[in-house]
Amino acid sequence: MGAKDREAGVKVHVVFGRGSGRGAGLYTVWETRANPEAAREAAIEAAKEARKRERAERKRAAEEEARAREREEMRQDHREENGAAAAGGSQPETEAPPPPPRPPPPPTRRRTCEQREPQRARTFAEYDAAFEAFLERALREHTFVVAAIPLPPVGHAPVAPSATQEEWHVNVRRACLRWHPDKWARLELLLSSEEQKEALKQLTQAMFRAVTNHKKRGFRNARATA
Repeated sequence: MGAKDREAGVKVHVVFGRGSGRGAGLYTVWETRANPEAAREAAIEAAKEARKRERAERKRAAEEEARAREREEMRQDHREENGAAAAGGSQPETEAPPPPPRPPPPPTRRRTCEQREPQRARTFAEYDAAFEAFLERALREHTFVVAAIPLPPVGHAPVAPSATQEEWHVNVRRACLRWHPDKWARLELLLSSEEQKEALKQLTQAMFRAVTNHKKRGFRNARATA
C-alpha cells in the first residue's frame, strides 16, 4: 500500500465476542477501511500536481519555441547582411549629410581682469582721489560708463592700507559703504543700456566680495598678506 493509499484509509478497531475451546477469549483486531474525506483530499492534491506539471511543460515548450525563433531571425539577418555586402561592391552607400555647424556661443558679458587693467590706479592714493573725482563728475553730468570707474591697484583689496587695527576698521567700513551694490542703485539709473547695467552689477559685486574677504581675514592676516 502506497503513502497516498495509507492516507486515504483509516484504521478501525474491531472487537469480536467470546469463543469456545482453544480459541475462547476476547479477540481484538485492526482493519483498514476506506476514508472518503482523505481520498478526496488525495485526489485534489494529485490534480494540482498534474496541472503544475502541465504548466511547466507549456512554459518549457514556449521557451524552446522563442529560442528557435530567435536563432532563425539571427540566421536571416546574417544572410541579409551577406547579401548587402555582396551587392555593395557595385553600388556604393549614400553618405549621410554632415550636421550643420553649431552657432558660436554668445559673447559673455563678464569683464575679465585683463579688460579692467586700464581702470587700475598705480597707487591707492591715486585710486582714492580718482574715485572721488569720478563720483562727482557722474552726479554732475548725469551720465558715465562702467569702464571709467577707477579701481584699486593690481593685487590690492579695495581697502586702504592701515597702520593700526582701529584705522583698519575705519577703512574697511568706508570700503563697504563705497562698494555696496545698494549704494550704486542711484548711479545705475544714469545708465541707459542693459549691457552697461549688467557690467556695473558684476563690477560692484566683485569689489564688494573682495572687501568682504579682506574683512574676514582680519587686521593681522590682511596686513601680513599685503
